[in-house]
Amino acid sequence: MTRLFLASWTARPYLLAEAKPPYVLDSFHYFKKVSGKSERTIMNYVLSDDCKMFLLDSGAFTYMAEIKNSGSVKINFDRYVEEYATFINKYDIQYFFELDIDSVVGLEKVEQLRAKLESLTGKKCIPVFHKSRGKEYWFKMIQEYDYVALGGIAIKDFKKSEHKLFKWFIDTAHKANTKIHGLGYTNDSITKRNNFDSVDSTSWLGGSRFGNLDMYDPVKKKLIKYPRPANTKTVKGFCKHADYLQCIEWIKWGQHLEKANKRKVLW
Repeated sequence: MTRLFLASWTARPYLLAEAKPPYVLDSFHYFKKVSGKSERTIMNYVLSDDCKMFLLDSGAFTYMAEIKNSGSVKINFDRYVEEYATFINKYDIQYFFELDIDSVVGLEKVEQLRAKLESLTGKKCIPVFHKSRGKEYWFKMIQEYDYVALGGIAIKDFKKSEHKLFKWFIDTAHKANTKIHGLGYTNDSITKRNNFDSVDSTSWLGGSRFGNLDMYDPVKKKLIKYPRPANTKTVKGFCKHADYLQCIEWIKWGQHLEKANKRKVLW
């Protein structure tokens, strides 16, 4: 059963208790910016029975986006990892990604940061593979870890023509009895050929961001996108209503993914 994690809650913590998504992902980078009240609201839900599983992202995607836009980001990554580990320990978070900033500091430094993170938490993180690491490094990862991630999808390191390679990554991981997460990957092919054990997305926020609405069709078993009508404006309060509606519809799609891929993944 592919688990669909809905991401990005720090700007809408109130919605968790209302919509009750079973699988949640958020970024430590944004937790650092929210109030203590918002942090408690999110983590109280994460630790409740309504949340089946929580994934904590390191914030590496945000860093790389900032570097791409501004050319430089001044940050002490060793200190960041220490703060990251403190947060993980505070809430006894079980699943968290490494700081996969290969393009910023190089793979050797990433490995040092990973070792430090695992030492400080006493737990294995989820390493994130990027194309630059090479094929042999992939085999090393899936032998040493029971849960890994494929990165670079959202930022298009993998061209669309290369998406056919995802099945190879999934098959080799499963052969090693290792689960694989597709970072930022939500595509109809999840139910056809690319059976990641878990995926995540912020696309469910398309309603409040762009005025588009996705509705789950139980017959076609897919999300149907309804674009925002031309020459229209959203009314006051639309964003909150859109986020709730979209969360519910994406949860429905996620429930379908769990059932459809039950025999194709390792959960």
